[in-house]
Amino acid sequence: MSLGPERAGAERRLGALTRAPPAPFLIDPRALVGYPPGLGVGVSISSVDRGLRRGRASSRAGSSAGAEMDPKKVTAWRQIALLSSIPFILAIAPIVGYFLGKFLDQKFRTQPWLSIILLALGFVAGVRETIRIIKQSQQED
Repeated sequence: MSLGPERAGAERRLGALTRAPPAPFLIDPRALVGYPPGLGVGVSISSVDRGLRRGRASSRAGSSAGAEMDPKKVTAWRQIALLSSIPFILAIAPIVGYFLGKFLDQKFRTQPWLSIILLALGFVAGVRETIRIIKQSQQED
């Protein structure tokens, strides 16, 4: 029985839609010869964490003359990075507040109240974060 060209094309398309998805990519364990155990099959979080802790301990032991970095100490480069983020924070916080308020105004039909309130909260949040950054940059060791 011969199918017309339209019907044959339709069955080909239908067959493409009903085919089973391809099998997921599986790693052949025989290909992992020479690699540490568990690397290809699945690495547990605890083993990764132990390795990271071991690496940190060995790097601390190898440092010369106890020159460990104090995380609370503000270096010159860190201070530059902190202070250069202030303009972005002052600009982005009110913008996010305004657009979030505008979205909520459209959703709840409260125009323009939520956009004004969230714009003001954005300014407050930006100034508050700026003050926190300035205090953090002025910390002395």
